Amino acid sequence: MGASITDDSVTSVRSTNVLIIGTVRTNEVDNSSDLADFLQQIQSCYNVTVTDIDMALQDLSPADVNVMIPEALCYSQRLTRSLAGIVHQKTEGNPFFVKEFLNDLTVENLLVYGFSERTWEWDWEWDEELIESRTISDGVAEILTRKMLRLSKDQLSGLVMLSCFGSEVSLEVLALVKISCGKSDIMNTLDYLAQARLVERSDEKYRFVHDMILHAAQGAVDENERMIIMKELLQALLPHGYSDDTILFIVVDLISRVGANRVHDSEIRLLYAQQNLTAAKKATNTTDFAAASSCVKCGISFLSAGHWESSYRRVPGV
Repeated sequence: MGASITDDSVTSVRSTNVLIIGTVRTNEVDNSSDLADFLQQIQSCYNVTVTDIDMALQDLSPADVNVMIPEALCYSQRLTRSLAGIVHQKTEGNPFFVKEFLNDLTVENLLVYGFSERTWEWDWEWDEELIESRTISDGVAEILTRKMLRLSKDQLSGLVMLSCFGSEVSLEVLALVKISCGKSDIMNTLDYLAQARLVERSDEKYRFVHDMILHAAQGAVDENERMIIMKELLQALLPHGYSDDTILFIVVDLISRVGANRVHDSEIRLLYAQQNLTAAKKATNTTDFAAASSCVKCGISFLSAGHWESSYRRVPGV
């Protein structure tokens, strides 16, 4: 803020009444901020009376959003109720984000005013499925990321596990993890995270609603703990990769995320090299040469310096 105030400056206008109104985001200031210093200077002036009225602005409810939208569109609340529900879900009820989200919808022609063939008159029209599939803004993602910090240990662990797969993971893979890793409550945990709008479930998979939340989840634990989780996932999925190509490519993706420098057991390193060789062959058969090349490079990184003498017959393709 960089402002200062002295007794002299106040004395010079002692006959003047001054009303100062200010707003702050309480999560962005503390007792060490410039604002706190400025307020302290004002209160320390002997001839200044400060009345502090603290009014916390709460997020809008779905019903509040359904008042805001009809007023903006000059439209009936009855007709905007479903739209308001989606907007509230995407913005967490933050008034600023509601306004920005509606502006974005009009710019992208997802909310338009035109001649309706359905009613044969000028009317507002929108596609709820397209709006539902639209990604949330960075600002909303920041709100949700702060919400992540309030999760319980088990809930945060579920979010971190999900982040090990990247932006999304199928229910089929989660079922295998649930059985092999003994995480019987993982689905309940992910359902809670979906209710908290940190992830969403669609098309038989869970996925993060924003990259910012994914990155926050990936950094929520230290590297050693994250590697332990990823190796547990690998152990659970490896047996299924031999019969399921989809699982195989998830396995080699996890292997590449772990990295050769974090695996020291020679037999496991050889196993990971073999998995990448198998995946490379399958990728070549489908003419996905970029994926094949990545698998070969990853597989080679797991081979020891003397693999030509010790393991040539076991991994001749690499």
